[in-house]
Amino acid sequence: MKKLLPVFLILFLGCKKEEFTLAPVVSYVDFSIKELRIAGVPDGNIKFGGTSIFVTLPADYPHGNVLKVAIKTNRDFVVETDLSNGINFEAKDVLLSVASPTFSNASFRMFVRPTAPLKVIPQGARDVTVGAEAYVSLAFQNLGTISPHGADYVTRDKLKVTLKNAASGDTIVLEKYQVGHDSLDRGIVMLNLPVTASAGKYEAEVQWGNRLAKVPYPINIKYGKLALDAKRWSFDRSKTDKILVSGYNIYPDSKYEILIENDFMPLRRYQLTRDSYNLLSLKLPGEIKSGNYKAQILVDNKPYHVSTYEGDPATNLLINSSENQPVISFVSQPSLLISSGCNYYKPTNTISRTQDIVSKSWAAGESDIKLKLVNRATRKAFLLTSNNPRFNVMCFGPTFDQYTIPKEVPNGEYEIYSAVESAPVRTSEPLGQIITIK
Repeated sequence: MKKLLPVFLILFLGCKKEEFTLAPVVSYVDFSIKELRIAGVPDGNIKFGGTSIFVTLPADYPHGNVLKVAIKTNRDFVVETDLSNGINFEAKDVLLSVASPTFSNASFRMFVRPTAPLKVIPQGARDVTVGAEAYVSLAFQNLGTISPHGADYVTRDKLKVTLKNAASGDTIVLEKYQVGHDSLDRGIVMLNLPVTASAGKYEAEVQWGNRLAKVPYPINIKYGKLALDAKRWSFDRSKTDKILVSGYNIYPDSKYEILIENDFMPLRRYQLTRDSYNLLSLKLPGEIKSGNYKAQILVDNKPYHVSTYEGDPATNLLINSSENQPVISFVSQPSLLISSGCNYYKPTNTISRTQDIVSKSWAAGESDIKLKLVNRATRKAFLLTSNNPRFNVMCFGPTFDQYTIPKEVPNGEYEIYSAVESAPVRTSEPLGQIITIK
């Protein structure tokens, strides 16, 4: 059986009042590697620490992006990494692996930091269009190794690119990125451009650890195709009196409107205020009460397309009166469970009394949620208790309650609410659809 390669050794020298003495710490690298030399690198620039090897290249390092490594091992370890052609390190995650018939195998991450100036390779002016997957791509020389997120995180150099608008002086700081290398072994950094970026011509400066470099060409940011987060909205009227529609590439020369309706209110049409390239808003008119509505965005008098599926509720605008008010999203029935790659209930406004009612509702901190039915003709209310604990059948997490319709509930049209009886007693806004039981 192989012995575990020790991170440290603990030597018990006594046992008085639970006191003990630690033996000297022995790192993984020291245990298996006796000597590591790199051609063109002074020995003092190579350091071992824990499970890592740190290499600082001199400014005049003569071998480009390749480390010419010579290793002498301890004990019966052998080097498994192929060193015959050197180790290419630029913009790569470098692991040096050793093996032993006696001890466990191990891999050590190498951190290589050049001291030669960081350089951004000229590529000509770069055009970037604002969008959900917009990137600023930069090619580098003298970048060094790149270790993955989560691996020796403290030792990772951090990258930051600052874009400065040549006209306004406004800046954008880019710190989310992906790093790789191209066929020429140049370091390639792809930086996420936020959708809030303003169009314009920008100068750029790169900071990688404690090294700085100017980008030798302009970066031109342009607006692209309109995108709106227009599928559903939910907010508390006690906190805001505005409907906010976020997005990007919201051009000033277009007309933006919203249609709002439910079964208790006829269709209303309102013009949205364009606040910026990223925001539209509407101050709620007094006629729009707290409630559950269907809303549709129009752009230049045409419906803005939003991807939907059969499991989406018919109402997508929820305006609550208070923060802790219960919510009812839709109702369905067991026979309307659609089994597919992602199971879902199909919402309905026609309920067969031969089946239970399935309700998608929610109340903060509550598991016992009642279903309140109010007959439209008589105004008589019925409070239904869930048959079972809340359950989940859909693949993305929502929970449901199921209610049997009592005999004393007559057929007819109903307003439907979710209700919580524990203190404080709370009732949702009515579902935006009138439900028919038959």
